[in-house]
Parts: sequence; C-alpha cells; structure tokens
Amino acid sequence: MRSFVSKKIFLIYFIIAFLLRFPFFFLDAIDHDESTFILVGQHLADGFLPYYDLWDLKPPGIFYYFGALLSLFGKKLWLIRLSGVILVTFSAWFCYKISLNFVEKKSAFGAGILCIYLLSVFGTMQGVMSEHIGILPFLLAFYYLLKPLNWKNTIIIGFGFGLAFICRLNLAYPAVVVLLLSYFFEQNFLSLKKKLNYFIIIISGFSVLFLAAFPYFLKNDLHFLYQTVIKASLTYSDADWAGVISTLPSIFIFLSLTFSFIFLNLQKKSFGRNAILLSGVLFGMIFMFLKSGKINGHYLIQIYPFLCVIFVYLIKNYFAKIRYQKVQKFITLFFILAASESYFQYFKLIQHQYTTSSWLMGDAFEISDWLEKNHPLEKNLFFMKSHLGYWLTQTQPPTPVVTHPTNVYRETAYLYLKSPRKSPAVELNYIFNDLQPKFIIEKKDYLERNKNPNNPFFGFYKAYQKVYETKSAVILERK
Repeated sequence: MRSFVSKKIFLIYFIIAFLLRFPFFFLDAIDHDESTFILVGQHLADGFLPYYDLWDLKPPGIFYYFGALLSLFGKKLWLIRLSGVILVTFSAWFCYKISLNFVEKKSAFGAGILCIYLLSVFGTMQGVMSEHIGILPFLLAFYYLLKPLNWKNTIIIGFGFGLAFICRLNLAYPAVVVLLLSYFFEQNFLSLKKKLNYFIIIISGFSVLFLAAFPYFLKNDLHFLYQTVIKASLTYSDADWAGVISTLPSIFIFLSLTFSFIFLNLQKKSFGRNAILLSGVLFGMIFMFLKSGKINGHYLIQIYPFLCVIFVYLIKNYFAKIRYQKVQKFITLFFILAASESYFQYFKLIQHQYTTSSWLMGDAFEISDWLEKNHPLEKNLFFMKSHLGYWLTQTQPPTPVVTHPTNVYRETAYLYLKSPRKSPAVELNYIFNDLQPKFIIEKKDYLERNKNPNNPFFGFYKAYQKVYETKSAVILERK
C-alpha cells in the first residue's frame, strides 16, 4: 500500500511538472547558459572533450549530462526539455521524502508541489539549468544522510555529493558543512566504525571526481582542467563588497526562515540530528551566495527545495490551529496564479502554430532557416545573439571563448584558455579581421555598442550591412 501511494505521488508530481514546463519545449532559447550547454554537449557527443574547442565556465558534469542525452537520443530539443521535467520531478520527490522527517504526509506533499513550482516558473526556470542537474544528486545524498549510516548509504551519499560537485562546484560548501555536522553529532563519532563510514563517503565522492577528470588524465592535461574549471570558477565567484551587499535582502529572508526553524525546534525540544543537518544546509547555501556575491533567479534552484521543507514546517507549526479548509482556497488560488507564465506560453505556442504551421518558436529557428535557404554552405558564422543557431546550422563558434557570447567580455576567461589572445579587444580583432565571419547575428541595438569607443566591438561593424531581421535579432553580412 505504501509503495502504491508513493508511486501515485510521484506520478502527480510528474504531471504537474510536465504541464508547467511543456509549452517551453519548443522555444529556442530560454537561457543563454542552456544553449551553451547544448553546444558543448553536442561537441562531446561528437567525440571531443570540453574546454579545448568549445569553452564555458562550468564543471564537466554539466557537459557530460548533455552529451549523454544527445548521444543516446540525437538532436532533439524537446527531449532535453523533457529531461528537465524528470529532474524537477525527482527533486520534488526528494523534497517530499526529506519533509517527512519533519512534517506529516499532507504537508510534505505540499512541499513537493511548491518545489515543482519554484523550480519551473519565474524567470528562466523552464530551461535545463546547471542548478537543476546539480541539485538532484545533492538532494539524493542529503536524503540518505538523514538515514542510519551503513555501507550502502555511505556510498550513495558520497556518490551524490560527488555528482553535485562536478555539476556545481559551489555545492561543495553546503556539502562540507552537513558532512562535518553529521560526523560530529554522531554518537561515539571517534569510533572506528563511524570513521570508516565517513571515509567511505569521502572515497566514493572522490571516485566521481576521478572519473570526471579521467579523460584529461589520459591526455596528461589535468593541470589545464584544474586551471579552466577550478581556478577560473574561484576567480569568477570571488565577490567584492558591492556584490555581497546586493545579496543581503535575500540572505536576510533565508536567515529569518532558518532561525525561525531552529527556534521552533528548540522551543519544542526537538532540535535533533536531522534538524541540525537541515539548518546546516541552509547556512552552507547562504555562505555560498555570500561568497559569490550573486543571486540570479536560477541560482535559487539550489536552495529552494530546502526552503520548501522549512516553509511547510513553519506553516504547519505556527498555524496549526487554523483548519486546512480555511486556507485551501488561498493555496489553490496561489498555485493557479503562479502558473500564469505557463498559460501565457501555451497561448503563444498555439497562436504561433496556427499562423506558421510550426511548433518551433524563436529567433534561432528563424535565423537558421534563412541561412539554410539562402546560404546553405556557409559555415563562417558568428552568433552574438541566439547562439543555439550554431547547433541548428551544424557550425561552431569562431573561437572557444565566444561559445557563450558574453564570455568575450570576461577578462578572467582569457587567463585560463589555451589561446595566445588574452583580452577581449585582441580576441575580437582576431575574429573580425583574421577570421572575417561572413554573417554575424546580433541584437537589434548592436549599433549602440558600436558608437562607444570604450566598447571592445567599437568600429568592427563598419565592414557589415544588415540583410535580415527577426523580432529581436539581425543578420549582418560582410560587405
């Protein structure tokens, strides 16, 4: 009976996640990062390691994930987005299972639904982001860390944290915090058996890191992997005081929820190991955000599942005397309104299909169709906008650093690339004057940048003229 109920809950979660995310299956670019992951993942599926020909400031686990999908199922954008539904469903499922350690099933079920919404609506959550991929194994590891430790659970914990790390390096902070807390709050933590359990966690975690780095070990290029992944990421994530201060409003909310959770547990005299570990995750996440000095919308994917657990716990305990029926209408209304972005996208999708007879939406599709129709053999392209077009036209970025277009501005990126060009100005001079792309795809306001003498692009567009435009992009042809 318990197994049937669990499967039913999982199915409900899948249906909700699918309905919220389905209208975005056919959109070309939801977030530029996702497009970059697809490019590097396809390059990996074609037999080439990341960071050499195509580069981005993400650990290899992300590219292995996309490379595996593209190798197994081919170039299907809808299937990549479907994988996002599966990632969100499992994340919500673990959120539900973790919540059962603190609240009853009805509240835990609500935590899972709230998790689906937070991981699927608002901003660019409908794409498959690195945070979607990294948080799932982290949740898996944390779920098993709440259980009694045995050799099987310790392997899963280490494996889960290792996978999370090779997808999102910053998840190492909360992982270290909860492992230290778990170890020192164990009874007889100095016993040989306890030490062995945590030794297995460390070994299984590092085995994942070894497997991720093994292809570079075979090339005798581990130092390059360290430079381009670890060192470059640490340099990028070091925040200045202005960045730290900008995170404080969100940090205040996270701390308020966490301290409310701790206070209520202390008041009820139930602040046991599981509550300590959940609080530790939140403090580890907060430190992670403070160190980076950035809290973009999709960064919050990493903390949302744990906030959902704490939120339903606080609601359940602070408002325990309020009958569920009194708030049922409010809860229902909230979930209906929160899905408004999906409703709007359904409308746009149906309207687009009716007018064009195509389900595929976005500038990248329109641009690639124009290029295929008018210049099918042209491969010398430079996408500063809608760069999923490289994937659709079976071309590659002119240089590794512009795999993600905005990386061209990132001074620190040039420090860790295998390239003789070490600044944006030199890189762009090489692209425009040596490689001389036949077509450049740009934003419509590209001329504004071209007027600014301090912009690296200044003066380069004089050799180009506009030949086609879409809703938010233009195609420039070399004169």
